[in-house]
Amino acid sequence: MARHVTSRLAIGIALVTLAACGGKDDPLSAKPKEEQPGQGCPSAELGNFSGNASGAASGKLAGCAYYLVETDNEDGSSAFGLVLMNGAPLSGTPVINIAVEGGRPAVGTYSIGLDTAGFFGGVFVEGSRNFLASSGSITIKSSSASGVSGSVSLSASEVGSNAQISISGDFSAKCLKAESSSSTFSC
Repeated sequence: MARHVTSRLAIGIALVTLAACGGKDDPLSAKPKEEQPGQGCPSAELGNFSGNASGAASGKLAGCAYYLVETDNEDGSSAFGLVLMNGAPLSGTPVINIAVEGGRPAVGTYSIGLDTAGFFGGVFVEGSRNFLASSGSITIKSSSASGVSGSVSLSASEVGSNAQISISGDFSAKCLKAESSSSTFSC
């Protein structure tokens, strides 16, 4: 499967992240007034992420974590996507998207980067700063339809500048239920 197909699916996963943030019953729209970035995830339907950031944005991270597996209805290609946030969805704080070709990964350690056949991804800070993961690893400690947990450590470079960011942390992600006319989502 070509890397560009996976890139398209990863973009689809990111768009699902934004598109799914609409309804009052949607776990992604749960943003209590008192919720502050770094205070953990306010939704029981999503998992948790905690870690640290250094470089262009720095500090302790704590927020929501979820994953999904997207299968393109046209060509049958699929990708696993993991989303880690500092705070609640749509809080304007760092969001880490990591993807890999195929279904939910098995327990193991995988490389992250632009030049690997493994995981790739990015860090989005305050909605306007985009960083592409250049190196790192993700360790999957458990993987089932009910959840994926593990740790991640990555370095990323900002698109169009020399700025760097490093992220490390632990996650316990739950599967997000999503819908699309062009893709099928599963756990």
